[in-house]
Amino acid sequence: MSTAKNPSRVEVVVVMLIFVILGFPLVGYLWETLNQLMSAEVHGDRLLLSAPVLLILLGLWRVLGKRVRQWNP
Repeated sequence: MSTAKNPSRVEVVVVMLIFVILGFPLVGYLWETLNQLMSAEVHGDRLLLSAPVLLILLGLWRVLGKRVRQWNP
């Protein structure tokens, strides 16, 4: 296992801000798709686009999880 590095507060805030800025639109898109799906008004194009958006979001969360694990010994 590699040695854990203690990040500065600025580094933590910057990294979290980057993940929030990248992830917020993805979550919003998926949320709206889910709302439309539950109201039975969703279009096929939106569903087709939602699959890659979900994969990108999951990948983003995985990268964030690895980054946080590096910080926590």
